Amino acid sequence: MGDTAKWKKTRGGKAQRKEQASKKAERLNERERKKQEEEEDEERNREEGFRKRESLIIDQANFLGSLHRTTRLLNCEQERTNGRMADIICGCDPSPTSAWRRNKNYWVEMNPTRALVASDNPNDPNRPKRNDKRNKKAAKQQKKAVEFSSVFFFIHKSIPRSKWNVVYHDDANAGMAATLYLMTSIGEIAIHNVYNVNQPATTDQPPRRIDVDILVDRTTASGRDIVVGDFNLHDPAWSGHFYKEGSGTGDARKLQHGMMTKAQMKLLTVPGSPTWSHSIVGDDPTATEPPDQESRVSCIDLTFISPDLVPRFKSWGIFRYNPWEKSDHRPIRTVIDINPARDDTKKLLWNECDEKVFLEEVGKKVELWELLACESQEQLNLSMAKISKDFLELIEKVVPSCLLHPPPPEKPMDPQTRNILQGNDLSSGESLYELFANLRDKFRSYIQTCVAKDGYHKAIGIGKVRNRSAIVQTMPSLADSSGKDATSEVDKQSLIRASIFPDTSDIGERATSITFPTFDPNVKELPMNQYVKKKDVERILRTLRYGKAAGPDGIPNEALRKGWKILAPLLTKIFNQCLKLGCHLDTFKIAITAMLPKAGKDDHKKPNSWRPIALLSSIGKVFERVLADLLKKCALDNNLIPRTQYGAPGKSTVQAVHEIVDIVHKAWSRKEKRKLKKKVAKLKNKVTMLGLDISGAFNCVNPAILLQALANMGIPKWFIRIIHSFLSDRRTVLRLPQSVSKPFRINIGIPQGSPLSPILFMLFTAPLLELIEKHNTTFGDNGITVHCISYVDDTYLIAVSDSYEKNCSALKSFHDVVLEWANRVGLEFSPHKYSVMHFQRRGGRDPPSTVLPDIDGLKDNPECLKQTQLKVLGVVLDPKLTFEHHCIRAGVGVTLAEARDWYFSHIRSKIGYACGAWFMRSPGTRLDGSFVVTQLKRLEKLHYKCLLSLSGAISTTTTEFIEKDVNVESIEAFLTRTMLTYRAKSLALKGPLEDQDPDCNRTAYRFLDEQAMDLVKAAKQSFRASRRINDDDDETFEKLWGEKHSQRNRAIKKILSLQATDGRAKSWIYCRQQHAGKHRSLHVPAVMVEDAGPQSLKYYKGMTRAESTLGLQLRTECIGLNGYLSKIRAPRYVRVAGSKHLIREFFPAACTCGYHTQTVFHMFMECPDLDVARARLIEHIGAPLKWDTLLTTNLKKAVHWAMTYFGIPQYALARLDSDFHVDDGGS
Repeated sequence: MGDTAKWKKTRGGKAQRKEQASKKAERLNERERKKQEEEEDEERNREEGFRKRESLIIDQANFLGSLHRTTRLLNCEQERTNGRMADIICGCDPSPTSAWRRNKNYWVEMNPTRALVASDNPNDPNRPKRNDKRNKKAAKQQKKAVEFSSVFFFIHKSIPRSKWNVVYHDDANAGMAATLYLMTSIGEIAIHNVYNVNQPATTDQPPRRIDVDILVDRTTASGRDIVVGDFNLHDPAWSGHFYKEGSGTGDARKLQHGMMTKAQMKLLTVPGSPTWSHSIVGDDPTATEPPDQESRVSCIDLTFISPDLVPRFKSWGIFRYNPWEKSDHRPIRTVIDINPARDDTKKLLWNECDEKVFLEEVGKKVELWELLACESQEQLNLSMAKISKDFLELIEKVVPSCLLHPPPPEKPMDPQTRNILQGNDLSSGESLYELFANLRDKFRSYIQTCVAKDGYHKAIGIGKVRNRSAIVQTMPSLADSSGKDATSEVDKQSLIRASIFPDTSDIGERATSITFPTFDPNVKELPMNQYVKKKDVERILRTLRYGKAAGPDGIPNEALRKGWKILAPLLTKIFNQCLKLGCHLDTFKIAITAMLPKAGKDDHKKPNSWRPIALLSSIGKVFERVLADLLKKCALDNNLIPRTQYGAPGKSTVQAVHEIVDIVHKAWSRKEKRKLKKKVAKLKNKVTMLGLDISGAFNCVNPAILLQALANMGIPKWFIRIIHSFLSDRRTVLRLPQSVSKPFRINIGIPQGSPLSPILFMLFTAPLLELIEKHNTTFGDNGITVHCISYVDDTYLIAVSDSYEKNCSALKSFHDVVLEWANRVGLEFSPHKYSVMHFQRRGGRDPPSTVLPDIDGLKDNPECLKQTQLKVLGVVLDPKLTFEHHCIRAGVGVTLAEARDWYFSHIRSKIGYACGAWFMRSPGTRLDGSFVVTQLKRLEKLHYKCLLSLSGAISTTTTEFIEKDVNVESIEAFLTRTMLTYRAKSLALKGPLEDQDPDCNRTAYRFLDEQAMDLVKAAKQSFRASRRINDDDDETFEKLWGEKHSQRNRAIKKILSLQATDGRAKSWIYCRQQHAGKHRSLHVPAVMVEDAGPQSLKYYKGMTRAESTLGLQLRTECIGLNGYLSKIRAPRYVRVAGSKHLIREFFPAACTCGYHTQTVFHMFMECPDLDVARARLIEHIGAPLKWDTLLTTNLKKAVHWAMTYFGIPQYALARLDSDFHVDDGGS
């Protein structure tokens, strides 16, 4: 008893101390929280103060089509050398590259003649070049070069997107004028940007001059107008002392009269200001006297303002600090006392969130949420609404945040930071590198984290975003079916609403009820779990993806994923109650429908060129994922999804495309006899594919028909009740790029964005696939077969017969069946969007067929016939199934030499950057402060990965083998050589090193400098010999050594190159000795026979990617033959005889001929199974086989032979291009 009491007392004391510590921690956290809130309030007040006293700043500039000028001006804005960053930059003559350069401060508003594609980017590496002989087809398919309007804008991101709009003039001044309508504190103002190109007519285009009368009428209409631009006109009213007699024109007089006299616009431009000059003379903006006439200075960049805005005018002037060369146009700044609207959207900083504090707060809330009543559907709705509201407040309280787009800083940049940005008075080591090192390292760390956690997909996604057009999204005027344009945001919303959702109603109207299905007593109800386990909810929460847009409740995935362990029990309880009551909660049925432009469209002026994406509640999507998992399991267990539906769980687009290609190849696979070859070739089956298009597939699903289809399948009544609730009383708002509509009800369709929608659509269309399969079995003509392949809403009909005409007739018959079903269920198909491809056997003599199925909307539309390529589920097919277009840049790829050069210039150069300072290492010598071995191993690992990528070698290939054959030195040797080169160049003009301090140990720097000085001595001797300078003529030598910079560096590099070559030779000899010690065999791989040097790289000259990869594998003997696969213990799966079961075993080493080890040497020189094939190789070479020349001078022929006869699956496609490949008429 005493021990027990003592234990309880001790336990109680520990608990008490733990409780006290916890309370103390809470008090500290509370203080820190209050301090943080005070700091946030102070920052908020400071921002509000800035907003109250800020003005609207407008800069104008002519960029002369130069990206360099654009970059310099934006940097000048960032540096704030001319004051606060501008709100609006009105630009003329943009650089095409500007459309692809994102800027963290400004939206880019440009007007291309059509929608941009990736190949319009001048820096796109896949962009076909002019006169590209290797890629003529891609060059032909390249769209016509895109052109841009001559005027454009940069709008500061702190101005909300909904508060401004740009209209490009479509009259006689099209392409030369645009108007920015901006909402401000005094209402909407109009900023007009003008560029009078003033070009005479050419053979290609009419004259480009502004129509002054039209321009004046349009730019003075609103009463709150600001007109800026390069007018290219001369008049005494603004030219001042720069005006020359006779330089004025009628347009200039019209502009002066229309603007200043008729419209009473005030000219802000100070007359005689040098806004343009041909030379540096006359560059002083404060000059009052006319400069020398030869300087050619003029005032042609003008600014006008409406009378109503004149009282708010503050200042106008030319940039005092010109970011450009002192010639041509000067940037101009106008300041007006108007406050533009500012964006107050916050961005959550999850990376700075204290996870412990967040989880503690969530835990406290969950304890309260557990007490909420959840017995009825009404109580569940109220409880979930409170949980969503409380959770959002918790997130805003605990998670740090900042303005997504903060306003321009009011304070000027401090001189020190500006000097660093400009690179003034700083050494090379103190420039931008130090200032932005942290930001750059953060980005690199983020990319590395992406690769480590989620694979390369996330990092690739970042690359895709950076490669998209930087032009801000804008919805142009939309045209309805009658041709009437919707220009206002309200009209656009109404047109989008009517075209995308066939049946909607306003919130004030009575909700449309969905008919509940009837149940056939003869249909057995299928088993389905009416509960969800906590572990299933945990799994869903843990796998939520970061970075997704939040739904209407504002709760992001990050919050659910971070608190998954605490939230899972609560959500499991709520979800199970929903399953029990058969309801879908109201908060889960509210959506934001974001409209995104569809890719591949030349313009986006039609409602169907925009794609609706439903943003739903994150918690609701978790529940819908639970429902989808339950429905998928039931569907798979009971075979409810047709075999030809490849969107089903466990199937993929790859399988669907594989099935399509397999159908075509089987149709071509009829054997030919030599005597009947021509006759049988004509009887070869012809294949035609028809791709169908469903108009607004998800949004047009009739809910009542869907529910009845589920009931007919035997889906449990309680689950159908949930789906009925899921589809009933759905509400949404339309989010257009520049506006948000009022909420309205959607009475039809399933939300495109819900995890539950795809499986529902597959079950909805399952009867169609079954109907097609049934029609196929009863089709009248026995010589025709029609296959159906579907992936969710993408459906393809493939007809096979002995003629394309029969195929088209069969496709018409099946299409009639499809339309009959579609009419019953209310779906609409769009025949004008169909695609037809006639597949043609390679080697066949039939001309390309142009026949189309007799389908209304298709038969008279030749654009539907795809004679060169057709993208099917992400794979580009061509009529002969060569996959040429799919592999056009990747297949041609980069050769070994190109990959090697790219590695040297893009990766290795970055690895070795500044290594003269940080790489302190000397092989065979121990140095104090030497470069850490673990870091060197990390670089060696990166180097090895790059070697594998550029060479295509198997991942178990020895590093030295690859380095030797592709002639790449080891990363340690490269860093050593680069470091010594840097040191030797630095010490070349210096005298002897100072004596070593006897009281100090020799540092690593000292040791390496001594090595570098030895190199300098050797280089001097080489230099003296090459210049033929006598040994006693030191004066001439020292003079030339100091003056001949390039020759001096060349001499140093030559010595280091000789040393590096000698070092590589020694390393290779050591490697060969090591290999000989480990492998007791008379035979060695071909790569081991030669000495190290550049000669082995020459063997791969002119080879394709696949050829060089196989060539390297042959020479290293690290290849997919049984001998090597057995050596590395590679596994394989073998079917048990007489059974469907597979067993896992290691590859046996033996060859199929019975020889104990299948090696490269055996296959080329000994294998009896290849005697006939070997004779063909001897015939191609033209001499008997010799092992010492087969994989050197005859490597390319050996590669083609191995591709054909080794049977390695990796080269199945490349084998078709082999010189030894025999076309058997199949694939």
